[in-house]
Amino acid sequence: LQEIVSLSPSTKVIMVTGQSDRIIAMQAINLGAYDFYVKPIEPQSLSLIVDRAHYLHTLEKEYNQLNTLSLS
Repeated sequence: LQEIVSLSPSTKVIMVTGQSDRIIAMQAINLGAYDFYVKPIEPQSLSLIVDRAHYLHTLEKEYNQLNTLSLS
C-alpha cells in the first residue's frame, strides 16, 4: 500500500480483507487507502465503493487541471 501511494499518490486503493479488526482498517486508511472493505464481498457494495473512488479521482483530476490553468 505504501509503495502504491508513493508511486502514484492519486491512486484510490480499496483494501479488501478477511480481517474485520478496526485497528487494521485504521492503519490502512492512515497509510493512504481510500477505503477498507471486509469480506465476504457483496458485489453491489463493492461496485458502489469503486464507483465513488472513480468519481473522486475524476473530480480531483479536474480540480488539478483547473488549478494549473488558473496559475498560468
